[in-house]
Amino acid sequence: MQGYPQRRMDSMGTPRTTLQLVRRGQFARLWFAGLVSSLGDWVSLFATLALGNALGGTSGVAVPLLGRFLPAVLFGAVSGVVADRFDNRKVMYVSDFARGVLVLGLVFVDSLTALFFLTLFIEMFSLVRQPAREAAMAGIVTGEELIRANSVSVLATYGTIPLAGIIWTVFATIVPDGAWTSAFVFDSATFMISATLMILLALPERTTITEREAGGWSLRDAMSDFAEGIRYVATHPRIRIPVFGITGALFGGAALFVLGEPFSQDVLGLGSRGFGIVAATLGLGIAAGVFLANYLERLEMEIEFGFAISLALAGVGVFIVAFTDLLGTAAAGAAVAGLGTGGTYVLGFTAIHSAVDDDLRGRTFGALFTLGRISVVLVLPVAPLVAVVVEGVMPGELGDGIRFTLAAAGVIVSIAGVLSAVATARTLATHGRAP
Repeated sequence: MQGYPQRRMDSMGTPRTTLQLVRRGQFARLWFAGLVSSLGDWVSLFATLALGNALGGTSGVAVPLLGRFLPAVLFGAVSGVVADRFDNRKVMYVSDFARGVLVLGLVFVDSLTALFFLTLFIEMFSLVRQPAREAAMAGIVTGEELIRANSVSVLATYGTIPLAGIIWTVFATIVPDGAWTSAFVFDSATFMISATLMILLALPERTTITEREAGGWSLRDAMSDFAEGIRYVATHPRIRIPVFGITGALFGGAALFVLGEPFSQDVLGLGSRGFGIVAATLGLGIAAGVFLANYLERLEMEIEFGFAISLALAGVGVFIVAFTDLLGTAAAGAAVAGLGTGGTYVLGFTAIHSAVDDDLRGRTFGALFTLGRISVVLVLPVAPLVAVVVEGVMPGELGDGIRFTLAAAGVIVSIAGVLSAVATARTLATHGRAP
């Protein structure tokens, strides 16, 4: 698959296999830290939802979700500025230690207000860490290793969900009255392990960061960096395509997740059991998406074309779910949606890593994570509202508001895939393939 590797990515010798990447070296350290902290974070998510329900009932569940997504709207883009102005290793271990301490504070939470603010602060440090991690990858993997590195990173993030569910179930079974306490202590330990690994991480020097740190820090400089990053993402053709495409994939996935429970209840007639199966197949599909990405790589097409195919596939999967009355078909559609979403993530991240200028790497990924979370934040209230408003308005099966909303989400994501392919073709016609 054709990419656009930066010079520093291509000067590191023979490409390593996937097993070699995760067995030893600096990427293995970075990857294992992400694996451990992701596992703890998923367990903590289950625990905060349970705690929210215990403190405020059904409406209380929305409090930790709001605390997780609101920081992206308010502070997300600034996180990329931090990643491009400070040593990435320090940003990561400080963020991990801070999260490890803050999550312990959740043990003592006895109100929804406290739950909201602690969750918000934890997420703020997560937002700072993510673009720093992506920026750090450029110095420890080569251009030819990017798809493998991003594939195992996606597996570390989403493949830990089933194990986290098992751990949470064990906590809830053994200590039913304080399961979230055990979960928060567990999560804190995973963050501390991750922080220790980041302290031991060895990264090559990023010249731009050294120069910026030596020049001092001012609000004016930060705002200038922020504006430069926004312009870069909005105008760079090979950056704009995957950034907005991934945002579209998250839009469709969020709609399926938000409407999954009422869809299972009202359309399939299976309640939470059906939703659990659909959600599980969606997660398995995302994990399988890394293999789709690696298969498309072997076809030696442009990264962005593979990305567009994956994105369109994700939309088709959501569309299939919208028009079925059978659990098996719904699960298959969710698996297809997950397959496309996983491929979109891997190839989209690879395309960005390959094309982005090093001094703008953190801000680019900061913009990506911000737009993705904003997309999810918008879907959370909008999807159920649309489903209610269009109920009975459209003819035939589209008269069902849930079906209509899911179908619309699927179409939007598929169109985003088609537009990504068209934009890639135009970019290649205008600029040609990058060396």
